[in-house]
This record gives sequence, C-alpha cells and structure tokens, in this order.
Amino acid sequence: MTGSGLFRNDVRRAHVPRLPLAEQRRYGAAFRRLTEFATLMHRAAEVGDDVVRLAMHGLTSGAFAPHTSPQTKGD
Repeated sequence: MTGSGLFRNDVRRAHVPRLPLAEQRRYGAAFRRLTEFATLMHRAAEVGDDVVRLAMHGLTSGAFAPHTSPQTKGD
C-alpha cells in the first residue's frame, strides 16, 4: 500500500494469455459483431426518440388527434 492508500499493480507482471491466431480472429469477429449490434441499438433508440418527439409535437400542435376507439370510455 502506498501513502495515498492505493494499491499499485506492476503491469510488467501481468499475465497475458497467448491465443492461437485462429482463436484471436474468432474473438475479433465476435467483438466486431457486438460493436455493430451496439451501434444499431443506439441508432434505433435515437430514431425512437425522434418518433416520440415528433408525435408529441403533432399532438400538442393539433396536427394529430388522439385515436378514438370503441374501448375508450368517457371520450
């Protein structure tokens, strides 16, 4: 423990597994697919936010009217 109260790790002593090239490629492909999926999910969330924002604007501006269904009571 140092005077600051933090533990220090010596990165020179870190164990780094050595994977065969084929295994590295498999992991690389999996990480690429996950990154692509995360990007698509972020984009879908952005588009969803835009749709909600535009729908709210449409309702408050009078451009849209709420749907009247037979199940709605009192409207």
